[in-house]
Amino acid sequence: MRGRLKIFLASTLLFLFPACFPYISEKSGESEDVSYNTLSHDQMYALYPQLLNLQERLDEANAWYYLGNTNIAIDLSDRLLEDIARMKSTSPAPFVCNHLDSLENLVVVLNQHIVEEESINDWNFHMSAVLDSIALNHVVEEEIEIVHNWQTDYWVKYFTGKGRKFFTKWLQRVGVYRGIIEPILVSCDLPRDLVFLSVIESGLNLNARSNVKATGPWQFMAGTGRLFGLRINWWIDERKDIVASTYAAAHYLSHLHNLFGNWQLALAAYNSGEYRVAGAISRQRTDDYWKLNLPDQTRWFVPKFMAALEIGRNPAKYGFEGIVDSTLKFDVVRIDKSTDLRIIAKSA
Repeated sequence: MRGRLKIFLASTLLFLFPACFPYISEKSGESEDVSYNTLSHDQMYALYPQLLNLQERLDEANAWYYLGNTNIAIDLSDRLLEDIARMKSTSPAPFVCNHLDSLENLVVVLNQHIVEEESINDWNFHMSAVLDSIALNHVVEEEIEIVHNWQTDYWVKYFTGKGRKFFTKWLQRVGVYRGIIEPILVSCDLPRDLVFLSVIESGLNLNARSNVKATGPWQFMAGTGRLFGLRINWWIDERKDIVASTYAAAHYLSHLHNLFGNWQLALAAYNSGEYRVAGAISRQRTDDYWKLNLPDQTRWFVPKFMAALEIGRNPAKYGFEGIVDSTLKFDVVRIDKSTDLRIIAKSA
């Protein structure tokens, strides 16, 4: 609401000062010489340092917006609109007026982006609160059925043999992040077992990055991540955020399960894409995952998950001793300005 009010005020300013007044040269009574149009930005800023100041303030407002502080960004942009309108009312030269118009348009666009993001953030905050509340009071009883065949057995033997060192590390990370991931899965009516999808995707390494640039514990490509609400830009990549990326993965998995009706096909689609799996089902006239001719990586992906889940449900049975839950605990603290992360780390 606050953002919409500010957009209304900005629009009012534009109505009161819709354009620059015509500039008349004192010497000749004629319009400003068109040679001014050839001025570079540096020359224009040298003649009119006020324009440089306005541009720097716009850059600052944009920086605060990308840092996520929309309150400061919109306050700066509102004051900037007022000063632009004030300067336009002094009847500046046409080329200055054109530059002011361009700045004004950029500020209005920035304000619109801020209002849109505030609306999205308000909705996301509301939905997160609702889902967290549900997670505390709702338990999903469904377990994913493990299919025991030679492919699943191959991965069980690998994880308990040559791959034991890696799988031990992965199980330790499950102990750290299980307490964060499982409540989110439960809140989305998904089985807790899916925590082991992140295990085989990334080893639960938050900074994991594949050779095709899939990133984070759930290995989102940038396009899919943005589609499911993750912010990915120069400042932040929420694919590496264990909370944000798990919510995104949960929503994606829920979509896939609704689409295909069983977890084997849903997991295959998570690995290679729903269109590829749907196309294979259509062409091959079967929806049995174990009979589908899919890319090699996808054909081995589901049995790999089954093996990880089999061991994860009972690590001691497979000789993985001393695996304890040491859930990562943290607080969410809102800050009102940019802060050096080294200072935050020292204060933790």
